[in-house]
Amino acid sequence: MNYKLSIFGLLFIIICILCPGYSQTSGSDKAQKIIDKAIKVHGGKAYDNLSVAFNFRSKEYTIKLNNGLFQYTRSFSDSTGTYQDILTNDGFIRKHNRKTQELSEKDTRRFSNAVNSVAYFTLLPSGLNDPAVNKKLVGATTIKDQDYHIIEVTFVEEGGGDDHE
Repeated sequence: MNYKLSIFGLLFIIICILCPGYSQTSGSDKAQKIIDKAIKVHGGKAYDNLSVAFNFRSKEYTIKLNNGLFQYTRSFSDSTGTYQDILTNDGFIRKHNRKTQELSEKDTRRFSNAVNSVAYFTLLPSGLNDPAVNKKLVGATTIKDQDYHIIEVTFVEEGGGDDHE
């Protein structure tokens, strides 16, 4: 399945799906039901095998998912040539002018986190059932006469990434 997506269009759709429609239960139970519905409406099992390509902040991204395997790429050019960042289940590599670069651990973490963050937010709401995610219904709001739930999402340190806070 191939898609060309606008990050902002996807985020707008995600916000729109988080509308009311469930009876009152505990905040985390209700939040879980809302998240489950959002994932289902936005493709559900389609996230198991997915190929997405898009441009964001003057960079080209691809996301490929295949039954637990993933490959996220970011490509861009500057005055020194072309760059390709590749993040997979096996790790991260950066290519400059098609040659693999040796990176410090700090740069590897920085670049891989940047690629992963864009992919994570692009794939929302699918990642919201990851084990490192805590969700809690904290309120509601109305925007242009449409009611919406407000769900607080936090991440535990273990498995929540470098930016779990």
